[in-house]
Amino acid sequence: MKQQLGRVVVITGAAGGIGRALVDLFATGGDTVVAVDLPDSGVLEMARHLRHPHLCLECDVSREEDILSLYSRIEKQFLHIEVLVNNAAVGPDLAATSNTHVEDFQLTLRVNLVAPNIMAREAARRMKPGGVIANIASVAGLLANPHSNAYAASKAGLIATTKVLACEWAPRGIRVCAVAPGYVRTPMTAELERAGKIRSAEIRGCIPMGRMAWPDEVARAVRFMVSAQAAYISGSTLVVDGGLMSFNQPGEAHPIADNSRDAEPPRYVKGTHARIAVVVGGAKGIGAAVVRRFAERGDTVVIADKNREAAADLASSLGDKHLAISADVTRESEVVA
Repeated sequence: MKQQLGRVVVITGAAGGIGRALVDLFATGGDTVVAVDLPDSGVLEMARHLRHPHLCLECDVSREEDILSLYSRIEKQFLHIEVLVNNAAVGPDLAATSNTHVEDFQLTLRVNLVAPNIMAREAARRMKPGGVIANIASVAGLLANPHSNAYAASKAGLIATTKVLACEWAPRGIRVCAVAPGYVRTPMTAELERAGKIRSAEIRGCIPMGRMAWPDEVARAVRFMVSAQAAYISGSTLVVDGGLMSFNQPGEAHPIADNSRDAEPPRYVKGTHARIAVVVGGAKGIGAAVVRRFAERGDTVVIADKNREAAADLASSLGDKHLAISADVTRESEVVA
């Protein structure tokens, strides 16, 4: 009997660092997860904690025939697919282009670019309006990374195909987006460090926030992009890099400390961490929508707007704890006051 909880979310590369974070996040969030990875990757063992109706399957996405068999297996258990996350990838080996064999280049393109296109094609055939495809790209597809030619080319191509598919499938009600992580603390980066190909201290020095991302931070960005909250986002790439791409000057973006580690990010627990949010131009239109969103989440909102009456009416409608302030932000004296 075909059955599912919430949405059916297909995740490739599910046994890796970001992949496991994605699986855990969607499964605990009420979705039905189809976890996909290579044979002997450990993906089948994930079924022990996921359990029914979640599904763990082995598949070599570099082979089109394996992908077609994968979707036939999924169809036997589920009525339809709502979300595809193309996360499987061959990582950079940091070899110089002159030392890269054409077979290795071609394998990277097959896994990182061709496979996501085939996976997306087959998923879209089984999606109804409202379906979403998220491609896990990389800042390597947006910046020049020496000794990462094949990897960078594949990720740049994936960002491009995200835009193409978003345009093609928008009339069908299917969104296509991408998330481009920077450096992430995963088994892949750990292996590069053990091999002496990267130094985490130097990497942290290039990142304004001073640390690599953790896999669950990337997973949460993906969850947002495939959620109803992102219903008007398609063809876009969300960069999750700690400010890496924003830094462009000589020197360090963050002091290098050889003995430092990637600090755990602060954890937000819903309902326990109300904030004070100041929204400028918050009396009407988009500003008012932003104000309402913060208020719904439990935050205290300060509405700063030239239209004091509209700001006061909105604050009053949301409850006593919210505040309206008349302010013309083109006047420094009013901003300071």
